[in-house]
Amino acid sequence: MSALADYNERWALVTGGGDGIGRALALGFAREGMNVVICDILGDTAQAVAEEAKALGVEARAVTVDVSDRAALMKAAADLHRRVCRRPWFGQTPASAPEQV
Repeated sequence: MSALADYNERWALVTGGGDGIGRALALGFAREGMNVVICDILGDTAQAVAEEAKALGVEARAVTVDVSDRAALMKAAADLHRRVCRRPWFGQTPASAPEQV
């Protein structure tokens, strides 16, 4: 049994999800059945990872956002909350984690 089993069908918002550690986190969550929102400053890379996640059988969305813009990141989180009406789990890559969203 996976340690993430309790997160099945929940949502994770992953910053820096277009490549590197963020991509690995997003796809790891997706493999465990967690829906993902991929946030990245490069919309094309975020969309590519979202498509990879969808291929794993989960819902996925791509959001183009500059995580250094706190207001934009908070808007993305609020939009996610309105869309899914569930409590999301917020994942952050180390480069974007001075404060928890």
